[in-house]
Amino acid sequence: MRLFNSKNPKQQTTLIKTLTSHYGDDGVAKIIETAKQVPATATVAKRLQTEQIQRWITQDISPDDVFKLLKLNKAGDKLFEQPQVVTWAKYLGDFNKVHPDQKTTLISTLTKYDEQTMVDMLVAAHKVPTTEQIAVRIQADLTNAWLTKQKSPTDIFKMLKLNTEGDTLLENSLFIAWTKYTDYYNLMYHKETIPVISTLTKYFSNKNLASMLVAASKNPNSEDLATQLQRDLLKYWLSEGNAPSYVFRRLQLEKTGEKLFDSPILNTWVLYVEYFRKENPTRKVNMLSILKEHYKHDGVLANMLVEATKVDSTQKIAANLLDSLTLRWMYNKKPPTSVYKWLRVQDRPEDTAVWRIYSNYDELYKLKYAA
Repeated sequence: MRLFNSKNPKQQTTLIKTLTSHYGDDGVAKIIETAKQVPATATVAKRLQTEQIQRWITQDISPDDVFKLLKLNKAGDKLFEQPQVVTWAKYLGDFNKVHPDQKTTLISTLTKYDEQTMVDMLVAAHKVPTTEQIAVRIQADLTNAWLTKQKSPTDIFKMLKLNTEGDTLLENSLFIAWTKYTDYYNLMYHKETIPVISTLTKYFSNKNLASMLVAASKNPNSEDLATQLQRDLLKYWLSEGNAPSYVFRRLQLEKTGEKLFDSPILNTWVLYVEYFRKENPTRKVNMLSILKEHYKHDGVLANMLVEATKVDSTQKIAANLLDSLTLRWMYNKKPPTSVYKWLRVQDRPEDTAVWRIYSNYDELYKLKYAA
């Protein structure tokens, strides 16, 4: 090409011009985007993209016209599946810098799509690395439009299909954007405040929501948000007047049977009991009594507690409950022979904690209730 230009100074051409004459603007953009994904050709591809964009700017072509040149107007709801959409988005940004008086937005070109279609496309774009940044820009434009229209965060949540997410909800960049939208909404329309947690409780059961927050709290990327939302959930339950026994059932913990202490959301309930006690110091809440409502047989409950003391994550709460259970037995004058059976002492080595608990109980019982 350099040789051609040197011999034909009046007919000089460029690589981008030559490629365009053969493949068209849209074809070249597709080739460039494909080449950008390959390390060996990425540098050349980026240079060609710069030349292509500069060529359009020199010709003073509007972003809307470039949209058509790239045949994106024919993509329908598959817009963000077209590789050349990245080139168009970059051109729009560069065009705005050169022509600040003609500044436009991504969303202004997409007004032909109805709102739900646009949102569906946005959700899809968020899931693809090459179009995620474009989606973020459109999200920002949509946020401003929705705020102006006073769109409820609850409605936007469903529109973004966040209600169909599972344990990974808090890792979804759209969810993070939605929480920010909710914050902005509450600032602008403070008389109609809609907390994030109230929307979540509308679309997810207490059990599923608690499970999602526990899962998210184990991920460094979502740990802080999950912890905050867990606190908000406890406050929400309290504001609704929910007693710990009611929350136990709402979390469906009674359905776990003898696997109660294996449940990852048991600790959420324990935290609520503690929070409830703190906020209601005059109301007596006995955790053991709540468990006894669901585990009538002392032997079953005792064995659950003994096994839970062997696990680091449940050792403390199980040990405290086991102490409470033995005290209750003592108060109710349960004979050592029954306690021996409930604790399954005969099945355990003599040097275990269970033997010590039983021995202490037997000794104290004889002292307290000596004939």
